[in-house]
Amino acid sequence: MWRHALLLIGLFSTTSLFPETNDYTFFDDPDVSNIDIEPPCPPPSECPPKPPTRCASCAKGCISCETPEVFQSSRPIVCEGSRVWAAADFLLFYVRQEGAAFAGQKGINSQNDPITSQGTIRHADYSVNPGFRLGFGIKMDHDQWDLLLQYTWLHADGNKNKAKMETQVGSTLFPTWDVGLQTPPNARLLHATGRYELHYNAFDLILSRSFYVSHKLMLSPNFAFRGTWEDQDTHISYRNDQSGTLTLYKMSMNQDYWGIGPRAGLNMAWHFTPQFSLTGKVALSELWSFFEVARRDDIKQNFDDPHEQFDRFINVRNKFHTVRPSMELFLGLRYEGWFDRNQYHGTIELGYEEQIFWNHNQAYRVVGPTSHGDLIFQGLTFSMNFSW
Repeated sequence: MWRHALLLIGLFSTTSLFPETNDYTFFDDPDVSNIDIEPPCPPPSECPPKPPTRCASCAKGCISCETPEVFQSSRPIVCEGSRVWAAADFLLFYVRQEGAAFAGQKGINSQNDPITSQGTIRHADYSVNPGFRLGFGIKMDHDQWDLLLQYTWLHADGNKNKAKMETQVGSTLFPTWDVGLQTPPNARLLHATGRYELHYNAFDLILSRSFYVSHKLMLSPNFAFRGTWEDQDTHISYRNDQSGTLTLYKMSMNQDYWGIGPRAGLNMAWHFTPQFSLTGKVALSELWSFFEVARRDDIKQNFDDPHEQFDRFINVRNKFHTVRPSMELFLGLRYEGWFDRNQYHGTIELGYEEQIFWNHNQAYRVVGPTSHGDLIFQGLTFSMNFSW
């Protein structure tokens, strides 16, 4: 009897001192219950046909979503991947340069033209313009940071807008620029046209790290070095009657710009299903900038004389360095998924984007203060991202 008692005590002591352990936590979270987590994680060549768990990669080991490690990386992992990805964005932007109005119509009282209705200010006919953004990235091993190089191109052409004086009373047409040293709004015009054109380019070298802050929310702080350059052209022409002779005034304004400096931002993705998420992005830049503004005014005293040449009336150039801030905002909807036995990962994203370049218009006026205003891009962005 006592031998049996000693045997039972020994068995009980063994199980108490050396309990069975399990290094892997299983869970019943409905959002991730369809994800296979097998101890140990399979090697890349045996990865299951389902995506690797969003809370851990095969390379790190199986970690429960119930107890994620602090700031755990949320970047997508593909099996047997080369740790690179490519991105392509299609931009459909409306471009607006503030302070670029070229004429006003009605609304100015004079002895011969009393005000009969509210006046309007005429701008170049801005339209929606296509652009693109291309990127190539590397997923680094060092603390799971990512490096992305991207290039943005946008060409905006504000089609020529025209204004002409009507015959009825109160149809005054006046210039908003001092072309030919006319002082707005005292001068009176018969005809006015304005056109605006922009060529924009930018490179960004972005260092970022994506991580979980909850089961469904991912953040990605990023730091970048930005380089950008652009060319803006404004063309304005006026015709008026000088003692019965039509006179033509033409102004060409060219603003060349480049800027380099730091850029910092934060990206967010909130998953409401494993595939769909609401995304947001914000970034601020502070660039050491160079402006070169050139203005040329030409006058043809007799517009109807085909043999008369234009006389150069103004030819000035203004160069200076300064610091200019800019901001980027984005809100969109994203779909993502793995395919071909998790060897590839892709995302599709559609959203609304804004870019604001503060106090960017440095057009030079001879009479009155220099015209200032913000340069604004806003419109739709369609993005695709592919990892392999």
